[in-house]
Amino acid sequence: MTIVEQALSFKEYIAGIHHEIHENPELSLREFRTTRRIKEEISGLGLVVKEYEPTGLHVDIKGNLADNGIIVGLRSDIDALPVCESETACPRSRNEGVMHACGHDANLSMLLGAVRILAERRNEFSGTVRCLFQPAEEIGQGGRLVLEQGACKDVLMFFGMHVAAETPLNAIGFKKGVMGAAVAEFTISIQGKSAPGSSPDKGQDALVAACAVVQALQTIVSRRTDPQDPVVLTISSMQAGDPEVNFIPDRAEIKGNCRFFSAHVSEKIAQWISEIATKAADAYGARAHTEYELKVPALICSDEAVDIAIHSAIDVLGRDAQMFEFGPVMASEDFSYLAGAVKGAYLEIGCGLDSGMTHSRFFHSSDKCLPYGAAILATEALTALRMISDKGKN
Repeated sequence: MTIVEQALSFKEYIAGIHHEIHENPELSLREFRTTRRIKEEISGLGLVVKEYEPTGLHVDIKGNLADNGIIVGLRSDIDALPVCESETACPRSRNEGVMHACGHDANLSMLLGAVRILAERRNEFSGTVRCLFQPAEEIGQGGRLVLEQGACKDVLMFFGMHVAAETPLNAIGFKKGVMGAAVAEFTISIQGKSAPGSSPDKGQDALVAACAVVQALQTIVSRRTDPQDPVVLTISSMQAGDPEVNFIPDRAEIKGNCRFFSAHVSEKIAQWISEIATKAADAYGARAHTEYELKVPALICSDEAVDIAIHSAIDVLGRDAQMFEFGPVMASEDFSYLAGAVKGAYLEIGCGLDSGMTHSRFFHSSDKCLPYGAAILATEALTALRMISDKGKN
């Protein structure tokens, strides 16, 4: 039986997991039920998991052939989003205000399918496959958390897969090199001096200063960065003063984020934001303090790992498989932490043209792509183990 035939033989199991997890979504770092259910399914195969704090886990599936010491990894995210799902959805979230609006329920069901495939094929391979169910991708923290807790220890290569919205079923997206953007967040606190609206000369208006800062920040992209090295800077929030309409605000807070591909850009942007905020606020007699944090590094995929991923997808789907190269895109993905620690590749698999946009209340993934995604993941792992072993012999 081929791997894809094996996956199709338990497609109802994979779909059932998908529906159950979809109906019981959990937010980032609160995926307690999700982690427990994954553990139950894996334990039922006679495998032992390693749990992470506070959520998430991995399982090492060791082949029964002579051990060659090689470990490769497969990764899925498991968290949901604070989105109210459409009332007409079926299946539908039972946790009001929380929804798998990005397809992580589908992603983890594909990886559970791969776990089952690999567990049943242990007599066919040497080496170890680490299957990682990672929390908190949506807030950009999970990749770093599991990396710090040993997710990449002794692993030579990691593969990730995500369902692709509004994309034909089983179409495969890939990218070598830079695939997704780095994301940094910043907060600018403006301190002025309050005064009655009738005596503006006695105060320093923090709101007016904040407006000047917001305007000036736009010049970072238009005048300071290389137009051949894209940067996006977004002001997402500005708060100032109290509801009392008679007083000039003495404080304001600006929040935003920036996205970029080149690592060297981050330090420059941090410096520019701080300088602009300080000088613009000073022009209005106010003071500015800036906090800046890189949340997620850029996702950079290894040519070697991507070649294995492409080969595996074609092996499962056939030579007529619909393959498309995409990116780099300004969206972020914290698989970047794993791909930054070891060689990594990230595929997307089409989950239907009618899926709706990710992060929307109408998003849904077809069950039909899931067994194929599971088969591709398992094939990636087995192909990587074999190719790394053969390379070491040469």
